Amino acid sequence: MRHLISTQTAALLTGKAMRTVQHWVADGGVKNVTVERRRAGIERDRSLVSLEDLSSRIPMALNPERIETIMQANAGDLDAMLQVGLEFFGEQELKIAAEWFHLAAKKGQVDAMEWLSICYLNGLGCAEDPAEGLQWLSKAAALGHPVARVKLQAMGFAL
Repeated sequence: MRHLISTQTAALLTGKAMRTVQHWVADGGVKNVTVERRRAGIERDRSLVSLEDLSSRIPMALNPERIETIMQANAGDLDAMLQVGLEFFGEQELKIAAEWFHLAAKKGQVDAMEWLSICYLNGLGCAEDPAEGLQWLSKAAALGHPVARVKLQAMGFAL
């Protein structure tokens, strides 16, 4: 069975820029490309690529559970986006993990906010940025994340 994902998801999974993925598609380096047609004037068409064709470019092994999680993340499931980030974090692919955490955090996933704060506070997969790390930790705490709240209190912040 072929699993089709967006070029944005392909870029996130490979740690490459969208432009790179688009070049792979144009050069035939990624086959099984399908164009999803949208209604005229509403949204533009988008290319879908085969996850299986990308597997050699993804820096972690894909098993059925990971494929299912990736497909859920591709469909917009915030918890799945976090889980994909955690899978990459566990594989020490920290830059890719931080990008997945950022995507989920921007959309309101509080656990991803807390993980993203860890990345920024420690320079894991991104430039160390204590202000950005505290901002994400504060957002998570404001949304009731218990670990984020404890961390902020330990740092001397009143909640």
